[in-house]
Amino acid sequence: MSEIPENIVFEMMERAVELSKKATVKTYPNPKVGAVIFDDEGKIISEGWTQEYGCDHAEADALRKIGFKAPGLNMAVTLEPCNHYGKTPPCAKAILEAGIKAVFVAKKEENAKAAGGLDFLIQNGVKAALVKGFAAEVEEINRFFFKGIRTNLPWITVKVAASKDGFITQKVGER
Repeated sequence: MSEIPENIVFEMMERAVELSKKATVKTYPNPKVGAVIFDDEGKIISEGWTQEYGCDHAEADALRKIGFKAPGLNMAVTLEPCNHYGKTPPCAKAILEAGIKAVFVAKKEENAKAAGGLDFLIQNGVKAALVKGFAAEVEEINRFFFKGIRTNLPWITVKVAASKDGFITQKVGER
């Protein structure tokens, strides 16, 4: 297997990060993830991002677009592929079965239930590596997800309209 130039891996990861931003709040409680399938020269074959909760994760979205057939191709993905059965099958298994030869990941999975995708892939002969320089951006895009994983508390946004004296009214002129 030939080594993929670092600049190509970096470009593919940049694209995967941009794709993760296409995921909507409907992915919750799943994270927003982007995935790019590409050849050794950096030609993009397929792209995907996390769909709404219960539907395809980014890796499966990209693989589905090419019929889950990707022998000898590579994947850049913003978060470690999941390795468990939930509402969808494990992405790590789909990657292996599709024939992906190398997976490049921006950030390790922190959800203990879903983690272990990289280890699974490596144990089954798939080259897997973390790509430095993207973890902070992936964390920012998924701050709601990581807060929940780390604290077991939801990310909450509150918008309140209040008068200058700090009161909320039901009708104009009433406190």
